[in-house]
Amino acid sequence: MSGTSEVAKLREARESPSVLKTRLALIRSNFPEIRIIAFEGSDDKIVYSEWIRGIDENFDYEPLVCGGKRSVRSLKNLCARDRTDLGNGVLFIVDHDFDGLEGFEDVQGVYCTTTYSFENHLVCSRVLDLILRDEFPCDGFPELRSTICQTFQNDYLTFLLLTRPVNLRIFVARRLNIELNAKISSSLAALADVQLNNVSSGNRSPNDIVQLSRPLTRAEMRELIRQFRQLDGQQNYRGKFALKFFRKWLEVLAEEYHRNDLGLFDAIDNGPNIQAAEWTLSSFASKCRTPNCFRAFILAH
Repeated sequence: MSGTSEVAKLREARESPSVLKTRLALIRSNFPEIRIIAFEGSDDKIVYSEWIRGIDENFDYEPLVCGGKRSVRSLKNLCARDRTDLGNGVLFIVDHDFDGLEGFEDVQGVYCTTTYSFENHLVCSRVLDLILRDEFPCDGFPELRSTICQTFQNDYLTFLLLTRPVNLRIFVARRLNIELNAKISSSLAALADVQLNNVSSGNRSPNDIVQLSRPLTRAEMRELIRQFRQLDGQQNYRGKFALKFFRKWLEVLAEEYHRNDLGLFDAIDNGPNIQAAEWTLSSFASKCRTPNCFRAFILAH
C-alpha cells in the first residue's frame, strides 16, 4: 500500500465519529462549564475566532476541529442519539457547500453559512479597500483605492466566469452523490492565470480538475444546470477557489506597485514597502463584516 493511502487511512481513523466523540468527552471533562464549538477545520477556527471576538469578547468556548463537514455531521448525529448530556453546550459550524444541511438528523445548535463557505465573505471589495489603506501605501488616496477595487471586481467576475464549469461539476457531484476519481486540484494555475486586467483560463480542463466516477445523462444535466444557473457566483461558488484567486491577485498587485508598469501607482512617490505578511486569514476576517446570521447565532447561544 502506498504512503499516501496509509496517511489517508490514519486521517480517517482520527476523524472517525467514535474517535471524535471520545475527544469531545475529553474536552468536556477538561472544560465542564463552557461551550464547545465543533469546526470543520483549522482555518474555520481562525476565522470564526475573529468574528466571535467582535460579537462578544466574553463569549468563552473551546474549539474541536473535526476534519471536514462529514465528520462534523457524524459527530452531531452521534450527539443527537446519545442518551447522556454529551451534546449539551456543544455548537456545530459547517459550510453550506452545495448540499447545505443534508444528512443532519438534528439541526439544533448548528450554524450553516449562507454562502458556499466562510471564505466567500473574505473575498470582497471592502476587505481589499482596507488592505489598500493599511498594508499598501494608499491611505489618503480614496480615488486610487476605488479604481483598484473596481479593477479587482472586474477581474473577480472574469475568474468566476472562467471557473463556472468547474463549479458546475462539483455541484453535480454533490447533488447526485457521485464519487470523484481524484481529489480536486488545489492549484490555482489549474483554474486560471491571474494578471491585472487579464485573467485567463488555467492549464487544466474542468473534466480533469473534477473527475467524476461516472458519466451524466442528459436528463440529469438539464435539471442540474437549471438549478446551478440560479446561484450567485460570488456567494455560492467554491470559496477556496475564490480565496486562492484573491491572494494571488494581491501578489500581482504588489508586483505592479513595485514595478508600476501600468502606471497605476503614479500618484504615490517613494512609498514604503507593502506589508504582505499581514495577508492572513485572521487579518481578512477582521476586515470583513461579520455575517449577520452568524452574529444572531452566537447571540442566541
